[in-house]
Amino acid sequence: MYYSRHNNNITYFFTWGKPVLVEGKGALCKEDTDIGKENWTQEYTRLYFKDGITEVKKGFLESFIGLKELIIDSTVENIEMTNELIELLKNNQVIIRGGYDTYAEWFAEKNGLLFIHKDIYLGIRRNEERCESRTITLHFEESGQMSLLYEDFCQGISAGNTMGGEFTRDMPEEFHKGCTLEEFADMMPEAYFEQIMKNKELEAFLRSYAKR
Repeated sequence: MYYSRHNNNITYFFTWGKPVLVEGKGALCKEDTDIGKENWTQEYTRLYFKDGITEVKKGFLESFIGLKELIIDSTVENIEMTNELIELLKNNQVIIRGGYDTYAEWFAEKNGLLFIHKDIYLGIRRNEERCESRTITLHFEESGQMSLLYEDFCQGISAGNTMGGEFTRDMPEEFHKGCTLEEFADMMPEAYFEQIMKNKELEAFLRSYAKR
């Protein structure tokens, strides 16, 4: 985890194979890219603005010259546009991910960019005795196809070492527009039922998806 030297309320989380998570409250600005690590913005192609970020001021996104994917949570209300940013988004054919009926979808449409719903975390099942766990995420392919992403974690050969793997499965055939939260939960393993029933993000997706 790294902190912005300009505003230590802004943090960055780096996980191999995942987008850079940008967390905090309020606006992001160009100065927030100073984390004491040179040229890091040129190395990463995927960003995820998490809940709490409300605005992105000019100069921030322009620093990520290789940007390919931008995930925007629902608290983001404005991204300040410049000619440089418009050119970057179009030349890189940046994919925008977010929720339906949010700023993210509007931003993609306004700028002629591909919009794909962002993945939705469904829950985790733990086996404390064997130090194992499995998470399930509703995953959205670029084609629009939905699948279930399973990620397994288990203890490695030494303390602090983690092993596991991931695989995907197509959504159950009975999934359809108009599916309620309870009907969706019934399609998943029983261990995830209560977590899914409390999932507001999934509930909002199902409600919006039914209208499309």
